Amino acid sequence: GAISRASGFIDPEAIKNIIKDKIGKRYPHLIDGNMRAFDRGYSDIETQDFSSIEKFPALESHRPQPALGYLTEPMGGVITNPGNTILKNNHASRVGYFPLWHEDKCIHCGDCDITCPDYCMVFEMGKDEKGRETAFMLGVDYQYCKGCLRCVEICPVEALTAEEESGVDVKSIRADLRRVL
Repeated sequence: GAISRASGFIDPEAIKNIIKDKIGKRYPHLIDGNMRAFDRGYSDIETQDFSSIEKFPALESHRPQPALGYLTEPMGGVITNPGNTILKNNHASRVGYFPLWHEDKCIHCGDCDITCPDYCMVFEMGKDEKGRETAFMLGVDYQYCKGCLRCVEICPVEALTAEEESGVDVKSIRADLRRVL
């Protein structure tokens, strides 16, 4: 009730109807107590007028409008922020462990790339020993890695191992994803 009265734009009757609707369905015996609490909050609120203090002028409130609308939405329903975090920096969300890539053990199968939710694995196209075009892993771009260690679990040859992050300069062993883009 106090918030409804202090705001000046929240209709108290609308709030009462919501209380009756939401509480009344499952707990009809609690409606009267909640209505009394609402009415008391509405009537007992003490407000103060600070408009006479010129040192801190009042700011007008406004409701933010969505950035995208009819005239500004992307063409064709494109989702500009996909369901992963490739555009963000996740290194601060790791909890002390990160996947360390061992180049000498890697068979470049790509299982780690398939399971990584943040596309941290960096591959580059090249030719194998038989001259076929194939993708070779260059390492992990730790800027985007959140340390979920799914790649460690799926690696069939233990080319990725879970290592403690303390004492390791991750920047020095990072494969830069932007290098191949």
